[in-house]
Amino acid sequence: CGEAGPSGCDNQCGSTLESDECGVCGGNDSTCLDCAGVPNGDSVLDECGECDGDDSSCSGCIDNSALNYDPQATINDSSCEYAPEYNGPDWYVSTDGNDTSGNGSSEYPFASIQAGLNFAGADHIIHVSTGTYVENIIWPAISGISLVGADRETTIIDGGAAATVVSLTDVGDASISGFTITNGQFEENEDASLKRSGGINLFGSTNATLSDLHLTENSGYSGGAIYVDYNSDCELSNSLLDYNTASFGGGIRVAGVLNLNFVDIVYNSSAISFYNGQGEINNSKISHNDDGIDITGANWGEANDWESPGLIFNNVEIADNKVGSTQGQIEIATSVGGSSTSNIVFNNVTITMSDTI
Repeated sequence: CGEAGPSGCDNQCGSTLESDECGVCGGNDSTCLDCAGVPNGDSVLDECGECDGDDSSCSGCIDNSALNYDPQATINDSSCEYAPEYNGPDWYVSTDGNDTSGNGSSEYPFASIQAGLNFAGADHIIHVSTGTYVENIIWPAISGISLVGADRETTIIDGGAAATVVSLTDVGDASISGFTITNGQFEENEDASLKRSGGINLFGSTNATLSDLHLTENSGYSGGAIYVDYNSDCELSNSLLDYNTASFGGGIRVAGVLNLNFVDIVYNSSAISFYNGQGEINNSKISHNDDGIDITGANWGEANDWESPGLIFNNVEIADNKVGSTQGQIEIATSVGGSSTSNIVFNNVTITMSDTI
């Protein structure tokens, strides 16, 4: 190469390599490109990853309790808007509501019935719009709450085959109307001592008024559709109970007080099981159940009243319940003295069996 020495940027004799704009010998300008592709340029990425951006493409409300929450936003732009404070006494639930951003008003309803119950106070009303709500509801121990569905055929509470659909314990007065209650499940092998139904459980000091309900395809241990525990009262009217199953009382298991009026109990594994329970059955139909009605201890002996009827039937049709070796349309157990004695009155009761059964 002579005295002139190497000619390239790599100091090699005869080399023609030159440094690129980034100062890299033999480079292609790629190591110092800015986000716009300009070597040694001034363009930079904003926090959203946009070249020469202003952070707006990923800015928004990042608070999920806000009405305008943007799940795609990563930068808070202070634009969050919130539902105003609301305290009832009328609460609203809709399938297009939101438990987080809603306040339970008609304008901003909740998405779940449980949310409405959680916010409700004494003597409040929860209005539930048409739709299916997959829930296992725990009623708060607050007296006077009413749960009202828009229409029993189209307003559905589905237990998801996970647990009892609605459970009430020591709630005082409560009212439920206008629902289909279905797909609740409580099996014997879970804990038989809990005596739970698949549909509705009434425990402790609970006085429940139930009306315009369809309880169907629920499975329990005590009461497929409804269990009425000791010290609990149930008033059930204008309702249909069908295709429910249980070890005791596919339709209803009663250890407390049950009053029925205009109720059809049909196509259940069994109709009603009274075990030291009391009440009245009026203007109702009990038919086509695998077993009919079994009664043990229908009396008021706990209150030292052995004279008053423990169970009264008025204008009731009992028909076509299957008869097995020990079960019939009505089975009254009186083999044990004392508390198991039953005092029952029948007024205008029809008991029939079709030839095809």
